[in-house]
Amino acid sequence: MNITGKAKVWVSERQGSTGTFKSYSVGVSKKKEDGSYVNGYMPARFKKGVELENGTNIDIKNGFVTLEVYNNKESKEVKTPSLMIIEFETEGTPVNVEPNWDSFNVGGDDLPF
Repeated sequence: MNITGKAKVWVSERQGSTGTFKSYSVGVSKKKEDGSYVNGYMPARFKKGVELENGTNIDIKNGFVTLEVYNNKESKEVKTPSLMIIEFETEGTPVNVEPNWDSFNVGGDDLPF
């Protein structure tokens, strides 16, 4: 099942057998008949090397639903639906950033001519 669309990513630090790692989840909401919302979270995975800040809004371009299978503390197999997000864009990222000319120093021996 392929997925696309906008989502908010939540990050938590977890302790594993090899140390601390970041765990990602995506918020999911449903509006109830009385107008209030009920919120839930679905585990999310990204390509190796991707790191996001807590609360980052993303626009998923290419992703799919997968199944995580692991053994819990009681050694029982747990199966959990999860999102694998392959391509995405972050929202609110500035495109045209003014350079900080105060930190830009070139002169003397730095010049190639």
